[in-house]
Amino acid sequence: MSLCAGFLSCCAVSRSNCMIKVHTGDYKGASTNSNVYIVLYDEKDQSTQQYKLDNFLHNDFKCDAVDSFDVELPTNFSRIVKLQIWHDNAGFFPNWYVDVIKVKQSQYSRESIFPIFRWIVPDEGDGQNHYIIMEFDTILPQFDKNPTQRYREIELKRQSYDLKYVHGNVPMVKILPADEQFSADHKKNILLSKFEHYFLNLKAKIFVSDWTTFDEMIKIYDNVRRQPASSHSWSGDAWFGNQRLVGCNPSLITLCTQIPEKFGVTEEMMEPVLHKKTLASLIEQKRLFYTDLAVIDGLKHNENFEICSPMALFMLDDTDNLLPIAIQLNQEKGPDNPVFLPTDNENVWLLAKLWYNNADASFHQAVFHLGWTHLLMEGVTVSMKRNVSISHPIMKLLEPHTFFLLAINSRALKTLLAEGGWVDLTMTVGVSGLFDLVSRCQSKWRIDVHGTPPVEFKSRNVEDPKVLPNYYFRDDSLLIYDIISNYVTDYVHLYYDDEKILWDDWEMQNWAKDLARDKSEGGIGLGGVPVRNGEGGFNTIDELIMVLSAVIYTCSAGHAAANFLQYDEYGYPPNYPSQIRGKVIKDKEPLTEQDVVQSLPNRNVTLDIMTITDLLSNKTTQSLGYFEIDYVYDPKALKVLDKFRADLRKASVKMKERNRHLLFPYEVLLPENIPNAISI
Repeated sequence: MSLCAGFLSCCAVSRSNCMIKVHTGDYKGASTNSNVYIVLYDEKDQSTQQYKLDNFLHNDFKCDAVDSFDVELPTNFSRIVKLQIWHDNAGFFPNWYVDVIKVKQSQYSRESIFPIFRWIVPDEGDGQNHYIIMEFDTILPQFDKNPTQRYREIELKRQSYDLKYVHGNVPMVKILPADEQFSADHKKNILLSKFEHYFLNLKAKIFVSDWTTFDEMIKIYDNVRRQPASSHSWSGDAWFGNQRLVGCNPSLITLCTQIPEKFGVTEEMMEPVLHKKTLASLIEQKRLFYTDLAVIDGLKHNENFEICSPMALFMLDDTDNLLPIAIQLNQEKGPDNPVFLPTDNENVWLLAKLWYNNADASFHQAVFHLGWTHLLMEGVTVSMKRNVSISHPIMKLLEPHTFFLLAINSRALKTLLAEGGWVDLTMTVGVSGLFDLVSRCQSKWRIDVHGTPPVEFKSRNVEDPKVLPNYYFRDDSLLIYDIISNYVTDYVHLYYDDEKILWDDWEMQNWAKDLARDKSEGGIGLGGVPVRNGEGGFNTIDELIMVLSAVIYTCSAGHAAANFLQYDEYGYPPNYPSQIRGKVIKDKEPLTEQDVVQSLPNRNVTLDIMTITDLLSNKTTQSLGYFEIDYVYDPKALKVLDKFRADLRKASVKMKERNRHLLFPYEVLLPENIPNAISI
């Protein structure tokens, strides 16, 4: 720009009646040095001249920057409701990602807001591409007056969000798109950067010997490595039972209506344990429960290690504590697979519980955590990006809940889940066994069951607090899910007032098809997706609400429950050992404390476990309902969001009041402790 032109531009500022604020996104390569132009349109479809957005002697449009530009609008120009924006593709870094443009006219109190959330890229023909954006940019595809632009954008998304299938059948994005690659500055505020810190500094303190006593293990904790709460109570039966209700994996406990044939318990065997009760009476009174990890049977695992596939019986005692009363470490009953009881040698019973928890920890990490949140939701997210426009109201609803998911998964595959990485070093199953277990369980997950807590708890007959008290994971999950479902219902009904609008919404219908399509045909292969005309599709608004509620719940509360207790559970290895040395016990010969201690991970592995689980247990993103990036600007939708936040605040008060009376408060599903998305 010449000095003369700059002087004239400065003079224009003094008589301007409109300010344009442009927020460039915080993505890798988001900034541009091209020349940027804009045209504004009012309610009468009058247009302004073409404005060049350029501040004299200033480097505009830097990553995560807000730039302001003063312009003079024509006389009698009414409120701005549409804009056209483009750049000339000049310079070394032309592509440009814009978050939001806000336009403030001096005669109106309210800004006109234009959510962009797009890469402004040139057309292959003339080197320019003019983007038409309506105020709030929230519109269903069948009502969009710029369908060609919408089609083109989705086609570009399909190219950048291409699918691959990892470890045989897990759908993930082939190459992490630029949309998911946040800037270096942004990463400093996200825990991902700490992964590198971990790998650089983990071995700063090296231990070479094994543990000799449990008391010795406590000495590792200090002001930096806090002592997990589990280290105080881990050996007690009440604590072991409580882990099934509020631990890392509270997803298996099931009401027992009959003893499984493969479980070698008998009434005679259980008589000393049950104290004048019987298994039959406990079943009749609905006070007997079981877990069964049959899915682990024959699982791959690291060389020189073993893993069991246990089942266990639990009873409610007279004070409603859930207590383990029998553990069988493998599936087929027989002389070398005894049923271990609380009346056995103290250390034999203790080691049986450790072997059970080792299997449970494998299920937790592979299935309840990685498989059923991180990996499943990546497939859902990639499919959404490939089929739904950023202008779609449903995309704006879901975007905050997929924030950073693809980036964290990509990083984890290269570090924690890589051959020789954290999983291989600290878990019995190793990476091969972990993905073997993921593969076994992915096909079992259904969005209308496992993603829908009221249905999932009912499938295990544990939905009633009178049947299974103290199950705070259930109570809090149902409360949070109900709030999410109400939020989704109110939001969806803003845009769909009858089924026909949903039937005509090809973006939603294409998304459902893609979710349900078999992996062998290039789809996500998600179970439980509604069916329409013989393929995935939405017949009713309620079906859409169910799917959206499940996605938001899984990405927020579902992941929080699986993730944020990791340090308290794994940080003291005897409590929840991810690795056990030696062979699965096959008899009841008495054992010593040293026998049990020597089966646990050595000091180096313990430090590895503590470091990563502490890292993963830290929440650094915003809480549910308060987003890192605001996608929703439609005023009527903002009212729905305000109600969502108010409902979450009420839920928090209710949970805190309950927790005040608990010896071990369950806080992981407090709304303020739940992130919006799987971002760690």
